Amino acid sequence: MIEVGSVVAGHRILRLVGRGGMGVVYEAVEESLGRTVALKLVAPERAGEPGFRERFIAESRLAASIDHPNVLPVFKAGEEDGLLYLAMRFVDGADLRSAAPLDPMRAAHIVAQIGAALDAAHARRLVHRDVKPANVLIAAGDHAYLTDFGLVKALDETTGQTRTGNLVGTLDYVAPERIRGEGDGPASDLYSLGCVLYYTLTGAVPFPLEGTERKLWAHLSEPPPTVGSAFDSVIARAMAKDPLARYESGAALGVAAIAAAGGSRPSPLLLDAARRCERGIRAAAPELAGQAVELVAAFEHAAVRAALLREALADTPPERVERRLADVRAGHDPGKAKLVAALAQHLAVQRKMQTALAGFDADTERILLELETVRGRVLADDTTAGERLASLQDEIETIAERLDRAGGESAT
Repeated sequence: MIEVGSVVAGHRILRLVGRGGMGVVYEAVEESLGRTVALKLVAPERAGEPGFRERFIAESRLAASIDHPNVLPVFKAGEEDGLLYLAMRFVDGADLRSAAPLDPMRAAHIVAQIGAALDAAHARRLVHRDVKPANVLIAAGDHAYLTDFGLVKALDETTGQTRTGNLVGTLDYVAPERIRGEGDGPASDLYSLGCVLYYTLTGAVPFPLEGTERKLWAHLSEPPPTVGSAFDSVIARAMAKDPLARYESGAALGVAAIAAAGGSRPSPLLLDAARRCERGIRAAAPELAGQAVELVAAFEHAAVRAALLREALADTPPERVERRLADVRAGHDPGKAKLVAALAQHLAVQRKMQTALAGFDADTERILLELETVRGRVLADDTTAGERLASLQDEIETIAERLDRAGGESAT
């Protein structure tokens, strides 16, 4: 234990926040900047393990390389006076364990955010390997952060497969292929996220069994648990025993969860058809596999953004804001001039959001048609297929940027 008021690596300790398997976390102030941080100090018994210091620094650098709003930022890592430390953004909130069970829509939105964080890590060829409720922090406004990349692992740059290693992580959320010793990749993280989705809805782990052997056997052999709602099919796919049968990305899992909770999204037929095209392109032209995967991932991220914006419009329809504005103006009350201005600005933002979303389904229909065209050209060994795919990537990124702008405007 470090005493309150002590200074560690330029950070003044304010209070103990919690303990974990790797060490102790304090709220502290970085004295040079006056910035409040979460300071993790590694347990001496862990720090003394052979090679641990080197792995700790390397893994901290990997974690710090992920720049995403749903990944807890790492500010600094190092060693001072024999203490290994990690300074991160301080989140004034609790982890998911204390929040569950959640309302279905709230659960879906949190899982969608963590899915986006995992996609950002996977895009950098990193796997988390310990996705669980304790590693999901909930801040104000239900902003979710994925934290504790202490078990992060880089994918092999040449083969695309994970390097062999011991089973690590939390048994309640571990993927079957990791138990079998077949390595871990993005699909393993998504299996764990499916387990987390079940937890957010029920407040219970997927297989509440006593003993390590029984838990491992359940992940290997038992069917995914059910909650008796539209989420059952989402959980079943996310926790499929075969990694290839799971969702292709965290965004896709998030979209499905939001739909199961009753949120709107582009037709699932469109998403499924796009994924079929992507699989066809990968099978027919392995050299285009990376582009095809990125293309559909961008498509799915845009779908998540569209679903969120549609919900915002449903919560406060522009027509309702317009009627309220008209009523206030009709009152001719000079004291409500600021309210009139605020309502007018809100209405303008809502209209911009409507415009951004008006052509979304038409855009996705067109993109799907283009994907089908690319797939046909690939099968026909058309040499322009790669160029066409790259062009489509740019078009989808433009759509995603437009939706992002609309979302940003809605927050002002």
